[in-house]
Amino acid sequence: MDESDRVPMVIVATAGGGIRAAYWTATVLERIKRDLGPNGLRPYLFAISGVSGGSVGATAFDAALAKSDETACGEKCVSSTKFLSEDFLAPTLASGIFKDGPASFLPDLWQDDRGAALEQGFEHASQGLLERPFLSLFPYGGEAAPWRPILLLNATHEESGKRIITSHVLIERNVFVDALDGLHVLDSDVRASTAAHNSARFSYISPAGNLGRHQDPAGDPKIWTDLNSWKEAWNRWLADWNGSVIDGGYFENYGALTALELARAAEATLSAENAHVKLVILMISSDPDLAKAHTLVRIHEPKDGKECLVSSTEREPETPAQSPNYLSVGPGQVANAWLNEFVAPLQGIESAREAHGNRAAAELGIEVCTEFAQSAGTSAVGAPPQTLQTQAAVTADRGKDADVSKSEPVKAKADKPYFAHLAMCRSDDQGDVTVQPPLGWVLSQATRDGLDTLVLRCRNREQLEQLEAALGGQP
Repeated sequence: MDESDRVPMVIVATAGGGIRAAYWTATVLERIKRDLGPNGLRPYLFAISGVSGGSVGATAFDAALAKSDETACGEKCVSSTKFLSEDFLAPTLASGIFKDGPASFLPDLWQDDRGAALEQGFEHASQGLLERPFLSLFPYGGEAAPWRPILLLNATHEESGKRIITSHVLIERNVFVDALDGLHVLDSDVRASTAAHNSARFSYISPAGNLGRHQDPAGDPKIWTDLNSWKEAWNRWLADWNGSVIDGGYFENYGALTALELARAAEATLSAENAHVKLVILMISSDPDLAKAHTLVRIHEPKDGKECLVSSTEREPETPAQSPNYLSVGPGQVANAWLNEFVAPLQGIESAREAHGNRAAAELGIEVCTEFAQSAGTSAVGAPPQTLQTQAAVTADRGKDADVSKSEPVKAKADKPYFAHLAMCRSDDQGDVTVQPPLGWVLSQATRDGLDTLVLRCRNREQLEQLEAALGGQP
């Protein structure tokens, strides 16, 4: 098989950010499914790793695909962006005030909480599609079943701080290092709305999720007649607590680490079968404040055009080429030392989760650039074969002589891997961006219309053109 015949394997990593991330994720996926390349994105879309709002958008997109596949409704199907246009905030707040508030002082009568209200909002907006079992979104078996992307919805286990991933595939520890399998912990399937919500338990708006227990001590009849048996059962009951699930952004807000682990495992398996695939990563982020020199991870082309560079490794603007390639520290947001005593812990947690995401996204870019160099035969200049770690180090080192403000996107080719990043921004070469979507669970019509325009702004048009070329189309 010729190198130009390599089949793209697209893995999407989509970041958190409330409803803006959900709507932006659905907008991007719907757009490129319809318009990108000669066959669109669908035939090559292998998996989507999401966090928080990105998980909600990815689940809505998968549910819309399921309805289209199962009913053959075609263009008449409601799009996933339509699912996400409703107000999810009002019923959630109402439930928090009128149900959760009194429940804090009154006996628990097993009434729904504000988290359940949010899930019911997802289900109503999707016309019942997100009420179906999560595993039903992925077609297992059957020759006629069309492939729908694997979902990996990243949450955080409160007690251990580990990732807890709800997915259509097993979250085995040899692939997803130090991560929990959400469905294994729960020992059952869940509704699609619950799977998405567990990844998107937005702080305070939505409560931590109860992961339940393995067994019920009340099932032992001795506990009602024997005090020692009751105590033993009570201790077992306490020890058998699976803990709580909180927003995936506490661990890493991009879903990039999970996407990277899946990509490595899938490539290793397919290479053993001589399947001749190439990795294409699509990153979707919703933070308009990403800085090109620090956190906006994209891959660029060096002057010789033979390899590719990762923006996170390149020199910052106006940095002398002869000096070490240091990363500068941005100005702090809190200058008052007394006030900082109170806000430092919260700001540290918020900043660290973003930094973890940026780091994982950069590693994804380095992975693609390493494969890019291998396909070009330049992974080692006149040297024997190198280990994967050594090749990645060489790839990272190439950026030290390039200025991130002057480098351009890699010119994608059908036979090479690619890394595309569709992001938001506050301004670009066309001027200021008028839409600044908020966090939360409701978007105005004007904001939704503005997000639609961002697909071709913030230098996203270039990313889409090169992604189309990587999938075998003509930009």
